[in-house]
Amino acid sequence: MSYKLYSNNTLDPVENISFQTGYVTEVDYLNDTAIIDCGTIYQSVPIFYNCPSAGSEQSNGSLERSSSAFCKGDEVVVRFYKGSPSHIIGFKDELWPCIKTPALLFRSEIDDYFLDIDNSVFNKVGNSLFYDRYKELALTNDSVEITTYINQPDADISTGFVSYQIHWIDGKMNRYTQMYFNGELIYSTLNNETNWHVFNGTRSNILSLCVHPVTGWGSMIYQINTYYNWQPQESGRVEFDFYLYTSTGTHIKLASAEVNVTGEYSQATGLALSDQIVLSGTDEQIGNISLGNIDISEAGVFSADSSTNYIGTADNISKVILKTSEGANTPIDQLITIDTNSNGGPLLTDGTPTDFNNEIYIKKR
Repeated sequence: MSYKLYSNNTLDPVENISFQTGYVTEVDYLNDTAIIDCGTIYQSVPIFYNCPSAGSEQSNGSLERSSSAFCKGDEVVVRFYKGSPSHIIGFKDELWPCIKTPALLFRSEIDDYFLDIDNSVFNKVGNSLFYDRYKELALTNDSVEITTYINQPDADISTGFVSYQIHWIDGKMNRYTQMYFNGELIYSTLNNETNWHVFNGTRSNILSLCVHPVTGWGSMIYQINTYYNWQPQESGRVEFDFYLYTSTGTHIKLASAEVNVTGEYSQATGLALSDQIVLSGTDEQIGNISLGNIDISEAGVFSADSSTNYIGTADNISKVILKTSEGANTPIDQLITIDTNSNGGPLLTDGTPTDFNNEIYIKKR
């Protein structure tokens, strides 16, 4: 695969060694390799770029952690040996530090850090040229509305977020709901209500709906309420489950809480979502990005008086970061959970408090 090892071929006849320029289409940060387009596409080309944070040489011919200097769109120099790429030696026009981009920036009182989401570590920026050589990616909040159909057999579920509902009465008021995105079923709920306003079954609350304006990636943060003989502000039990769905491959539970209702105000236990936002960005070189920022808190007081209900929150305990980016063939979702202080400030691994203001930095080209 790779003939990079200089001791094997550095002194070979000059006709065996050549160099070409090409563009990075995807970086494998785990193996320190990249897909390169030199007119011909080359897969898994080792990266051997000797920056200060790089480690030792690996068995595939790459230099450990040297891939962090590279991202999609970089124009690079590739060394060839006997007509095959041996390794990437650097950049065509200028040097770049080993700061993995897009870089999610976290600011403390003393230093700034960027999050290496692949390895779940924070790295100090530590380079005075960072703010000269890099720029903040403009992000927008591309929230959308849901389309709702009630007892309409000809409902169009093929485009966007659609709630398709069937309501009927058989001694109780019943509601069956199916939630779709572009025709894909995400979840369904079924609940009923007696004439005495006692609820059983499941029903959802939508907390966030976003669609990337360029790619059409959809994301939804939602809450499923499960009722057990719940009579609002009087008696019964309610469970709350919070989920994140993306059309790019993620559908996970983020938090759960529960409450035994004993009156107008009842203290819940467990975890709940206290704040959430999904943002979109586009760059000519690195492509399209979505960023989710979700705060998780201790459950608070529950006092809802109807079936569409929300639960109060108390102290923050963690933050979930979602980054969706373009891969060579399919989008890539990356998720990380970060501990926070009670006010929601992300904590570094040593406990240092920081602020995260949805800042993503990319290279200036």
